[in-house]
Amino acid sequence: MILHPRPSPIAASMYQLRDVGVDAIILHGPSGCSFRTARLLELDGVRVFWNG
Repeated sequence: MILHPRPSPIAASMYQLRDVGVDAIILHGPSGCSFRTARLLELDGVRVFWNG
């Protein structure tokens, strides 16, 4: 099991989606929302898009 810090419910959801194998995540909100989490997930191969 890999443990990751979950600084917010949005970040926790994004890590959970990564853990179940999604290729892309679409966030509805400002482009700065969860920016750091998004960049870290992109290092793991998950594309993150903002719709807001």
